[in-house]
Amino acid sequence: MTGASSNKYGIGAMVQKNSVFNLTSTGKVKIGGTNNIGFYVKEGGTLNISGGTVENTKDGTFAYLENGKLDFKAGPNINYLNVSVSGTKGIITNSTTITVGTAGLQAADSAKIINNTTGIINGKVDSAKALVAIGSGTSIQNKGTIKLDGKESVAMYVNDNAVGTSTGSVEVGKNSVAYFVKDGGLINVSGTTKIGKDSSIFYIT
Repeated sequence: MTGASSNKYGIGAMVQKNSVFNLTSTGKVKIGGTNNIGFYVKEGGTLNISGGTVENTKDGTFAYLENGKLDFKAGPNINYLNVSVSGTKGIITNSTTITVGTAGLQAADSAKIINNTTGIINGKVDSAKALVAIGSGTSIQNKGTIKLDGKESVAMYVNDNAVGTSTGSVEVGKNSVAYFVKDGGLINVSGTTKIGKDSSIFYIT
């Protein structure tokens, strides 16, 4: 499945209400350009990832969930994983090893993201983000591991009264921020944190 347009909005697959799409070990997805989305998951739809190969750009969107569900169960080979979820029924759970791009996993409008105890979120590019929450009622949880090697990266970002919790491990490289809190956001940290040269554990604005 490919989406290679560089100047038009394109969707590789739309997962509608009461529908389930399974990306397994033999599945292949290629997302090109800047305006394309690999998967669009609407309310009641579920996207299960248990393998497969995905080629994406560092800024490209692998999936957008509108009150949809996305579950990473086993290690997909995705070079840059950027996913957005919105709505009170929207949820992303990760229980495997994934690699994020510049957008990472983003939640808004009361959606939630959970990186489980077996979940490992890696980032190798500069300006990477792992978990992002925007808006009241929106939440992100890190129970596993986040490790971002690129400079000017952010592990967990909460904005506009969103809430973040980290009971796991967070590590960022140089000139980066582990926990970025803005405009009434709240983050609770009881796990471990390691930062590189000229980096900050907290940045609050």
